[in-house]
Amino acid sequence: MDPNLNSDNENPYDFIFKDDNQVATAKQPFGSKNRQLLIFGGFVVVVLLVVGVVVSLIASSGNPSGTEIVSVSAYQIEIDRVMEIGNKNVRSAELKKKLATIDLVLANDSAQVTSIVERNKIVATGIQLAQHQDSTSDTAIVNSLQSDDHDVVYEQIIDNLVAEYFASINAAQTAVSSKRDKETLSQVKTNVATIYDPGESSSEAESDPESKPETDEIQSAQ
Repeated sequence: MDPNLNSDNENPYDFIFKDDNQVATAKQPFGSKNRQLLIFGGFVVVVLLVVGVVVSLIASSGNPSGTEIVSVSAYQIEIDRVMEIGNKNVRSAELKKKLATIDLVLANDSAQVTSIVERNKIVATGIQLAQHQDSTSDTAIVNSLQSDDHDVVYEQIIDNLVAEYFASINAAQTAVSSKRDKETLSQVKTNVATIYDPGESSSEAESDPESKPETDEIQSAQ
């Protein structure tokens, strides 16, 4: 046993281990603080992003023109959705031609309305875009297959949707303040006029009172 070493004397190499421990101890608070700062910074960024999205949603929902524009888009989506259900069982060649025209008009209108949405930075939620979705239309179309009057029922549903769509365009055109947006919506109305005549629709309702109950029944179901 080394006489220079005993249990009462300190290890002459302790300074090596002590220095290492001191260095590690000195470094740990610095690293820990950095990690805390990074975590806090990341949390702040996330909060700011969430707040930005919420503010955008509130701004768009509180903006009358934004609300009306979203309604127009929602009608486009709903008409397209219903057509996907009903088109496959259409028998009438004339109705097929009419539906093909509606499909073309909607495609063009969708591009026009999208340009307004992008210009005004309008944000819409999935719920807002589905606001006109109506499952009773789906049920009526399915049931019409059993009674063999599919084309009649389906065309009536589409006509009602197009009429409501046209009214929503009018409302949007009144709500927007931008001249460019008004002109765009005017073009959209011109497109819809190729498949819908509001004057003809109202005159038909007045000249044929028996058709009114059927229309009212479908509208009330919606």
